[in-house]
Amino acid sequence: MSDSRKGKFTIRTAGFSFFLSALFQMMSLKTGVPFLGNMLSGTSAVLYHLIYVSIFLGMGFVLWTGSRNGLAVIFGGTALFTMEKLLLLASRTTLQLYTDQITAFSPDILLLMDLDALRGYVVFITWVLLASWWGFTFYIYLRRDYFRS
Repeated sequence: MSDSRKGKFTIRTAGFSFFLSALFQMMSLKTGVPFLGNMLSGTSAVLYHLIYVSIFLGMGFVLWTGSRNGLAVIFGGTALFTMEKLLLLASRTTLQLYTDQITAFSPDILLLMDLDALRGYVVFITWVLLASWWGFTFYIYLRRDYFRS
């Protein structure tokens, strides 16, 4: 008997993408993270990245398997991601630390735009990213039958 749940290919592709996201988080375990007006480093940064690794692995797993608790895991992961990004946008200091991190990694970006433009770009991209996550979450809600079979 074949598994012909509607949206299976798209949802499994998204699950695979979350597995890749977990892998990329693992590769950046020691990278500093701007959070709540501070730059997390050392054990705090590793813990932050491991939290995201577990979120991405959990979301990838429920999307791949169609687990019954899939909808709750997707909404939970999206809610945590949203809260973290809103904290970034709400704190001028955190946003400044984030853009400082970008310019330290790639100083040539300041040849293309000034620091204020970069901050505006980061804010815009963060809102687009949030809209995309919630759009995906809405799609998963529409395809919630995938998790009931």
